[in-house]
Amino acid sequence: MLVISIQPVISRFNFKYKHLNTSPRLSSRQLLRACKPCAKLNPVEGHELPENLFNIVKSFQLVKDPTQRYKQLLFYAQKLKAFPKEQKNDQNKVPGCTSQVWILSEFKEGKFYFLADSDSQLTKGLAGLLVEGLQGSDLQEILSVPPEFIEELGLKQTLTPSRTNGFLNMLKLIKQRVSEQSSENLKNI
Repeated sequence: MLVISIQPVISRFNFKYKHLNTSPRLSSRQLLRACKPCAKLNPVEGHELPENLFNIVKSFQLVKDPTQRYKQLLFYAQKLKAFPKEQKNDQNKVPGCTSQVWILSEFKEGKFYFLADSDSQLTKGLAGLLVEGLQGSDLQEILSVPPEFIEELGLKQTLTPSRTNGFLNMLKLIKQRVSEQSSENLKNI
């Protein structure tokens, strides 16, 4: 299994040292911006993605081979935690997906956490990518994720239209759920 990490790329290239000297601890986003070769990579213009999702987009952009990108998706499928069988119901099912996909969200201390599962490994990988990318994000970060970010992953060209629609439906359901949970949380305060 090939796992692509941006850390070796960052460490191999020259940095803009003025950024490194002014900040004792840099986020991975700052490191990527300081890395000259990584600066050419373009997550969704004009949008701030949650940091985890930003890093995933960058790692996919570093891989030019579609087969390797598929392997990355399968890696995200394997990273998903076990999904409770009793939660595989219509309430948690993503509508409009060819495969069966279930997503759970939990609101804890101002952040959202997710579980997902699917009966298809590739679709499970797409769900895993969203879970990993949005895990620990707040409401505004999740709601501001544009659906166009799939194009920056380089997957839209290789996914079937039904898988692309399913992926977008997963993102739509996640946004809907976090909005509902935030509203419920405000009512309880």
